[in-house]
Amino acid sequence: MTVLRTDLRKRYNHPDILIQVDDSWVQLADWLPRYFTEQVQQGVHFVPGQLVQVGWMLLRIEDNAEGCLFVSEPDLKSMPIQWSVGATRTVRLLALHRAICDELCVNLEFRSLREALSTTTEVPPNNEFYLTRTEAEGSNSGWILHRHNEAELRLMSLYEAALINNAIIPFLALPTGSAVVRNEDRLTVSVGGLELSSESSPLFRHLATADNFLDRY
Repeated sequence: MTVLRTDLRKRYNHPDILIQVDDSWVQLADWLPRYFTEQVQQGVHFVPGQLVQVGWMLLRIEDNAEGCLFVSEPDLKSMPIQWSVGATRTVRLLALHRAICDELCVNLEFRSLREALSTTTEVPPNNEFYLTRTEAEGSNSGWILHRHNEAELRLMSLYEAALINNAIIPFLALPTGSAVVRNEDRLTVSVGGLELSSESSPLFRHLATADNFLDRY
């Protein structure tokens, strides 16, 4: 593990912020200290318990006995959210979301994991689902997760739905109008008139053959 550290105390009399990241993801996380520094330059004062949205994920600010702040992230295992030290999952997922949106030539459009998703009474499994995105409204993200175009839907948080079916996580930065269809080992993603599948895209083929997305990526 590598701990990235800001230099806020000397420059701005603000507690330094520590960001723990797995060694293999450090290069993709080096912007985080700069982000916190820029926020402090603009007058933001980070305090314990504060939540910071990074992509789809949230980072929680915590403090330690040395007077520094550090970040924790959801463990993607527990409901309600259990927090674990570091930002590796956040950085990994942000990189994957960027790769998928680049593949489809669209911009990233994030909603918070605390926002609502519409889904069926029984959340569809990892290997068979339809995921579509409509216009967001208030705290409703606009995402709809179903299996056979069921009429009766209920609301749950994106985070809770992702715990039950983590195969939806890679696609949660796609823009309004996107549609994702998973049928066993076949995956099709369409948005803005462009359609790619696990047959035409190595990235989607990789995702389509994962029984548990979090174990694969």
